[in-house]
Amino acid sequence: MQQASNFEMVIKLIDLIIWPVTLLVIVLIFRRNFSNAFERLGSIKADASGLAINFEKKLEETKQLFDKIKPKNISKAGVGIKTYVNQNDSPYKEVLDIRSDIINYLRLKSETAGLDADTLSPQELTNRLLNLNKLDENQAKMISAMLDLTNNADANTTKQQAESINNLFKQIEIEK
Repeated sequence: MQQASNFEMVIKLIDLIIWPVTLLVIVLIFRRNFSNAFERLGSIKADASGLAINFEKKLEETKQLFDKIKPKNISKAGVGIKTYVNQNDSPYKEVLDIRSDIINYLRLKSETAGLDADTLSPQELTNRLLNLNKLDENQAKMISAMLDLTNNADANTTKQQAESINNLFKQIEIEK
């Protein structure tokens, strides 16, 4: 009888620790992948509404890229650059409007270059326009970074983040 109870205790112990050990092994095997995923997330906020993933880190990376590029001169004759001051707009809508302005600019440039803008993604348009020398390299990098940044925005975007994105948008040389 004593052996059976010891055996049962060992089985219960194994049953108790098998899942934590399995999880630990998976984390150790895929630690590099988990590390990269958490770096891309930025910060995570958990509250009653669920998880909110903040793209603050992506915003900071884009700011650093723009600081490195520093466009040569911003043309005073540039068109299509808006300053968003409408207090009724949510910060997320402001970011979406900036994205829309960038995409519209790419479409106009594509039409003048003879590209079919309807069949290409904004990123593909940027690359094609760069290859056709319709965009300079720095401008293409900035547009790509802004497309990536605005694509990662969500309804939890703050007013400060929207203003930062708008300031970055103003640095892109957009002219006719």
